[in-house]
Amino acid sequence: MMINNVKSFIVKHDNLFVGLLSIILVSGIAFRVLIVHGDEIWNFNNVYKMYNGLTIYQDSNVIVTPLFYIIGNLIFNIVGANFLVFRIYNVAIFLTLFLSMYILFKNLGITKGRAAIYISAMIMIHQSMIPSGANYNSLAMIFVIVSIIIEILRIKALNIKPEKIYKYDIYQGILFFLIFMSKQNIIVFYLIGIVISRFILNKDKMKEIKSIFISGITSVFLLIPVVMALINQGVFMDFINYAVLGIKEFGTSNIGHEIISLLEGISINLTVIIIVIVAILKSKLMNLDKDSNHIIKMLFCVAIALLGVAFPIFNKYHILLSSIVMKILLIFVLDIILIRNIFDEKTGKMVKYIIMTMLLAYMAYCGIQYVSILKEVKIKDIGYEYPYFGGIIETETQEEIDVITTYIKENDKRVVILSYQAALYMVPLKQSNGAMDLPFLGNMGKDGEDGMIEQISLLTNTQILISQEEKFWQESEKIVQYVKDNLRLIGEINKFDIYETIDD
Repeated sequence: MMINNVKSFIVKHDNLFVGLLSIILVSGIAFRVLIVHGDEIWNFNNVYKMYNGLTIYQDSNVIVTPLFYIIGNLIFNIVGANFLVFRIYNVAIFLTLFLSMYILFKNLGITKGRAAIYISAMIMIHQSMIPSGANYNSLAMIFVIVSIIIEILRIKALNIKPEKIYKYDIYQGILFFLIFMSKQNIIVFYLIGIVISRFILNKDKMKEIKSIFISGITSVFLLIPVVMALINQGVFMDFINYAVLGIKEFGTSNIGHEIISLLEGISINLTVIIIVIVAILKSKLMNLDKDSNHIIKMLFCVAIALLGVAFPIFNKYHILLSSIVMKILLIFVLDIILIRNIFDEKTGKMVKYIIMTMLLAYMAYCGIQYVSILKEVKIKDIGYEYPYFGGIIETETQEEIDVITTYIKENDKRVVILSYQAALYMVPLKQSNGAMDLPFLGNMGKDGEDGMIEQISLLTNTQILISQEEKFWQESEKIVQYVKDNLRLIGEINKFDIYETIDD
């Protein structure tokens, strides 16, 4: 009786329990990450600059729309600004993302039990995204998933009460705005998928044009105060410079890939595409209802379009990100084809028990990670106000930070670390050198490399630190070579060569 009561309670409060499950699985990864050069510290640095009173798009070369940074700055001002809080922000984003997927699965007609298993699988598949830290990409995907849920409700309403669909168009307008505000290129690909699916599924093209217009007007209405705020802050043209005009250099200079991840992504996505096409062609044989048929087609259009999000950096992170909806589509189709029609009750329970055993084993692994976190997190002898509080930082790295930051603080000249490594030192210094803190191709605005070289040529009474290590693949060899050819080498510190401007 007690077991049945517990089961009933869990079923009744399933969203809460899936949320707790997500927190356990995500936290075990999110907090056990070394503080190193990478996306996490770059994003932290840009939010931290805002917290310290600096201005987005002027004091930091942010190349995406600002919602992620606005939310991060708000959290920092309410709770505190350090790595512990930033990683909680990361957990909150992924918790919301996976919980949204769970709700999406339920809206696809998948039972709560199977949906919980599927979401656990999605967490394990995407676990390698979590160490990249709180990120605008994962934030944007939350709104994409919620928008897909609204689109599913709209499809169902269209088949029952077509006169009631316009409220969904307003909801979609709000979500389109939120996706755009999180990352501008994701909304472009997502809208392509939505518009194509609308025109495929509805014979009344004018009605769909009207619906899209309503959504568009809603988005524009919400966007107007954002534009006005950027203009009032005096950063609107800086926003255009970095987030719009720098796109050309970013797209042409940052094409790269991890060959294994790229091949895996291509093979998996092709397999899904083939399965879905067969499912669509054989929909009558599988007795698919009209709603399911339309939902599959909508998801297929959106999933194909979102694959473009991986361009131009075809690494594991971006390939996983771009194929989230593709995996959701695969799960939905396989659930319809296999789980609902092939497995009998006995076999279904056996499969469920096997998967639950694997899940419990994975949760135990995450528990071990928690123990490691408590042992490794470096909070001894540093205060809560220290920005790296709550992070895991190697002794050697901390010593390098101390040496470099001391050198900069005691120097009577301006010191610029022209390297992807700059954020590691700028964070504790609470200083900013603008785009020079992350001089990546495509991150330097309309004038790109030549514009950065011009800025360097105007520097006086300045020292520039150039890394002795191998150049990061997104860095500009042209800029580094200019510094070496036109500034005076005066020494070295740690793993940096020190160049100084030749002042008259």
